[in-house]
Amino acid sequence: EVLKEKGLYDNTVIVFTSDQGCLGGQFGLPCKTKGFYESLIRIPFIIKMPGDKQLGRVTPAQISNIDVMPTLLELAGVRVDEPIDGISFLPVLSQKRDAHRTVIFSEVGEPGMPPAPIPKAEYAAYNKKRSAEDMFWFIEYTTRGRCAMIREDGWKYCFYNGDLEELYHYARDPLELTNLAPDAKHQVRRESMKKKLFEQGFVGLGSPKIPR
Repeated sequence: EVLKEKGLYDNTVIVFTSDQGCLGGQFGLPCKTKGFYESLIRIPFIIKMPGDKQLGRVTPAQISNIDVMPTLLELAGVRVDEPIDGISFLPVLSQKRDAHRTVIFSEVGEPGMPPAPIPKAEYAAYNKKRSAEDMFWFIEYTTRGRCAMIREDGWKYCFYNGDLEELYHYARDPLELTNLAPDAKHQVRRESMKKKLFEQGFVGLGSPKIPR
């Protein structure tokens, strides 16, 4: 309303987004974890273009949040000479294209290994003790230990330092209930996606056995 009052509304880009998703009750969990479920890696993103008075549309284009900055800079006519990881998706907005990235990466956690698991029998006592000392103790389990993910072609591979690998065919298994990483039938895909992930040079990940 203020933009309209000042006569700026039709020449303004309005962006609504967030930093990450939330489980929101999926798997019986209320908030977030160090995992890469779709409900966590997918984030809200709504953009209103200058002068756009038509009803909005939804695009299936894969966009990463690091792509927002170069898109807005290009839209504003600002030239960027330094290399950046983000890729402008202005054609998705201005030319109504429904394709952008073929591969999406995600990462979370500090370099190193995660804390040791707490035995289930000891959890209640540990929780009571830590909650009395620091209400944010759980952050150790969401920040310590580097993890990364690659998502492409309807598949998702997740690598966790000190934990199991995950491979989901989310196009057929949207709730990601069946981890196919241990399945020998999917070994080629698992190793291929792992190789692509580690070729990105994510800091702090372990040293996987990557096929040459």
